[in-house]
Amino acid sequence: MKESKELKEQKKKSLKYSIFDGSFYAASIGLGESFFLAFAVLLNSSAQMIGLISSVPNLLSSLFQLMSNELLFLFKSRKKLISFFAIFEALMYIPITLIFLLGTFKPFYLLIFVSLYWVFGRITNPSWNSWMGDLVDSKNRGKYFGIRYKFTGMSTFLSYIVAGLILNQANFFNNKYLGFAIIFSLAFLSRILSLYFLLKKYEPSYDVKKNVKLGFKEFLSYNKYREYRKLVFYLGFISFAVYISSPFFVSYMLNDLKMSYIIFTIVNATSIIAKYLTMSLWGSACDKYGSKKIISFASIFLPIIPVLWIISGNLFYLLVIQFFAGIIWAAYEISAFNYLYNLTDRRTRTRLISFNNVINGIGLFLGPMIGAIIVKYNTFFWSKHLFVFLISGIARSVVALWFLPKLQEPRKVKTISYHRLAYNVLSTMPTMGIINRLITFRRKVVKK
Repeated sequence: MKESKELKEQKKKSLKYSIFDGSFYAASIGLGESFFLAFAVLLNSSAQMIGLISSVPNLLSSLFQLMSNELLFLFKSRKKLISFFAIFEALMYIPITLIFLLGTFKPFYLLIFVSLYWVFGRITNPSWNSWMGDLVDSKNRGKYFGIRYKFTGMSTFLSYIVAGLILNQANFFNNKYLGFAIIFSLAFLSRILSLYFLLKKYEPSYDVKKNVKLGFKEFLSYNKYREYRKLVFYLGFISFAVYISSPFFVSYMLNDLKMSYIIFTIVNATSIIAKYLTMSLWGSACDKYGSKKIISFASIFLPIIPVLWIISGNLFYLLVIQFFAGIIWAAYEISAFNYLYNLTDRRTRTRLISFNNVINGIGLFLGPMIGAIIVKYNTFFWSKHLFVFLISGIARSVVALWFLPKLQEPRKVKTISYHRLAYNVLSTMPTMGIINRLITFRRKVVKK
């Protein structure tokens, strides 16, 4: 059915508001959520507790997403549902900030409030995906979300740098807690500003009663969901393999490498800026060459990333690794996101994405649990963390080799070799790529 001019204009405005909403939300992540594990280190959390703080919130938030359909029936609006829980997500920064002032069991309290934060924030993910699916044209989905990430990525980068500077300054005055209190307060304000722009977005009419009533058993058995099921299990197992090591990079950098907060921030921010430079390019590549091609390309390199950390702790070396990792993760994330959309429709999207998030959440729970055990009993390297990086790399390789040949591209797309894809994205696509951007930036600096 052809859309009216007024409806098209409403959608166009909403997509702009979504960029503002996403940018402020990204700022809240850069200022707050990204430093939860660093805060746990400040609270003297053990490796096992860091594993729990990394895993339990993911598991709980994914399981609660199974209630997404029921919550939609209750609220009768995706917009109202998301707005309601966004308020409680923001409010969780208050008790998280005040944990330091409590007596004993501080890491345990952090686990509780971070879990609530994740549940309130992630329980609406299926509804948000459904809402955005109605706003974004399927033909330009990769391009739009790539552009959106340019803004959200830069917001994350800048807020992350600001947070690092604040923590470093607080450390200089020998008051680390004050630094965390400031950045968590700023994260709270950013989340409220994000909510303001979210409320300005248009919600297309949506009859919740027409949603497909699909149980987890049917999802696992029905042949019509076979391709989606293969993708979901691949993403879930990759999350498991990645999170065997992911939570422990923080304690490795802060405790073993003795990084200051500002160096810690710069190292992590390098991958964010690499994502910023490449996300829109990978998004356009998904539209042109298919999500299967892009996710397969990224999966070739994902196993290498944690293993490279074993070689050296040199700062310049780690910055290069992080930049490389940012490029690869940008390709993986945008292609996985598009892939999930391409294999769902308007009536199944909410339910199917909740199933994906549950399986993904289980992987995110089990990974850190295994990682914590490896860290505790490792005697192979000078650092207790390095062996877990190696295991994570091996696990990623096994998952990719098993699942990737089974995945199918659902759309008709242009074919391209991996080396040509890399060349196109990194040097020519869509407007002379990253290399030209960097050259242009250099020329502008020289002209000054």
